[in-house]
Formats: sequence, structure tokens, C-alpha cells
Amino acid sequence: MWIHPFSHQRKTVPEDISEIVGLFTYPPQSTKKFVPSVEELRKAFKFKSTSGTNPSSGGSDDWAKGKGGAKYVYLMELRPGEEVWDGFILDSRQLIPTGRETWAGIKVVIEAVLNLRRVVVTSLFMETGQHTADFGLTHVASIN
Repeated sequence: MWIHPFSHQRKTVPEDISEIVGLFTYPPQSTKKFVPSVEELRKAFKFKSTSGTNPSSGGSDDWAKGKGGAKYVYLMELRPGEEVWDGFILDSRQLIPTGRETWAGIKVVIEAVLNLRRVVVTSLFMETGQHTADFGLTHVASIN
């Protein structure tokens, strides 16, 4: 489960909540060719992914967004899901699959942020005629 900052408050969310939630659920059309959708990850790992469905308050995610000024902030809850009675106790057989699906989800968000930045930066360069090297953006490594 991916939980966004201030999810415990019904009427108070970050101003950019649609971008925060939209980034990992459905990557912008401009980044679609670079980033697998969460739906593709669900099929690959056979898991359900939700966003901000359970309230979570007073965590580091709230601080990072509210006071720390971080743009993209998420709190992740890993296996097992809510349907399991023993909560956060994970069977050792689930460690590797949990790590794989978690890393796959994190890569989606990282790639989406990097590609979104590339689109914005490329548009800026086209408008200003400046070269990417002027901004120290000569290469952005792929996340593997």
C-alpha cells in the first residue's frame, strides 16, 4: 500500500496531491513509454496495490512533505495485507517476493520522476535554446 502525506486528514491534503498520487498510479502520457504502469506490476507480481486508503498520521512522511519540503513523499506498507490477521508479521518465505515487488514499485516512481524531469527540462531547453550540459544534466542513469 502506498500512503500519501496527510492521508489522515479528510479535507487537508498537499496542494500537489493529484501529482503525488498520479505519478505512481498512472504515469503521465509523456513518460508512458519509459515507465511500466502499476497495473503491469500488479499482473507481474500478482498483488493488489492501493493508494492512501488507510489513515496514517504523524509519520515522517507528513514531516518530509510539510516541513522538509520534499516533492514526492510516500509511506509504503508491505506484505502481508489487511486481510491477514497477524498484521505486520511476515513469513520468511515472503521476504524475497516482498523485496522484488517493493523494488519494482520504487523503480516505477523513480523512473517516472526522472522521465517527468527530462520532459520538463527538454521543453525548457527547446524554449531557451540552452544545452543540457549548462545545467549539469548530461546523463541520467537508468535504474536497474
